[in-house]
Amino acid sequence: MKKFPLLLIWLVGLSYAVQAQTKVILYISSNCPTCTANENKMKTSGIPYEVKSIDVATNKTEMQKNVGGTTVPSIYFEQKIGGGGSAASFSGYNCADSFLKSEYAAKAKGGSTTTTTTTTNTNTNTGNNTNNTNTNNTNTNNNNTNAAAGGFTAEEIAQANTAKNTNYLTEEEKKTILMMNLARLDGKRFYDYYIKEYIRINNEMYTSIDENTNSYMKSLKKDLYAVKGLPMLYPDEQLTKAAVFHADDMGKTGGIGHESSDGTDPFERVMRFAGQRGAMAENCSYGFNTGLGIVGQLLHDDDTPSLGHRKTILSADYSKVGVAIRPHAQYGYNCVQDFAD
Repeated sequence: MKKFPLLLIWLVGLSYAVQAQTKVILYISSNCPTCTANENKMKTSGIPYEVKSIDVATNKTEMQKNVGGTTVPSIYFEQKIGGGGSAASFSGYNCADSFLKSEYAAKAKGGSTTTTTTTTNTNTNTGNNTNNTNTNNTNTNNNNTNAAAGGFTAEEIAQANTAKNTNYLTEEEKKTILMMNLARLDGKRFYDYYIKEYIRINNEMYTSIDENTNSYMKSLKKDLYAVKGLPMLYPDEQLTKAAVFHADDMGKTGGIGHESSDGTDPFERVMRFAGQRGAMAENCSYGFNTGLGIVGQLLHDDDTPSLGHRKTILSADYSKVGVAIRPHAQYGYNCVQDFAD
């Protein structure tokens, strides 16, 4: 800590201007429609930014350091002012919107900043050079995002956030479990906020859904409105290993469905990794890499007459789940969910 000589204690309201060094990085990957949608929003914002693809190993390593994970798209903001500064990150399907609505977007548009330091009279003969504490407000689009807007209380979010403390799931895999649990906790509130948000996101990326005319969406509304107080799903590490195997396999081969390239089906994979279970089921999703996108797609179950994915997520028969989100050679991303009692 630097010591000032005595004469500086008489300086009151000393101001100085320093140039703020700001950078904004958008992390993306190939075959990611959500990345393209967020990049288009950044292009129209007027804010200077860099684009870095995590298909490049060095960029992926950098992203892990800056953002704390590799969920794309993600935006990293950093501003250095003198010896201090601030940083923040935003991840997921609406990361550009989250960033552009934040205080950091305004900082990114600014240039130099003026800092005022006030030193008051003191009886001591030295002054301490104490910089204002610069809190690193890292916003990782965490599991409480938009909870209040969705009408769920903090206590309900905590109840549904059963995967919060797991160390083997990514943030989006944790959010996938959170989204399923919120739907099970109160389907009506989930539909009225989260499904409507899913429709908005889907319509920006894929074929438009009209909730008033799409028969599968109309039936989803009816089904969710009848859901209240189902038991929570809890993460299971062994089921996750089974899900990871299939998600990795489909991702590399570009395949779809429930049979892996080695010929194993879901029951054989669960037996291999998790041992004998009672009731079990598997859901597979393609195209989305966010918790809301994946769960919204599976609950919608468009063009799936059996509604098997929806029924599995909303079934009281299951209490454990393993989740894996991985890149996919054809669809950008795929997610596998393995359920058991």
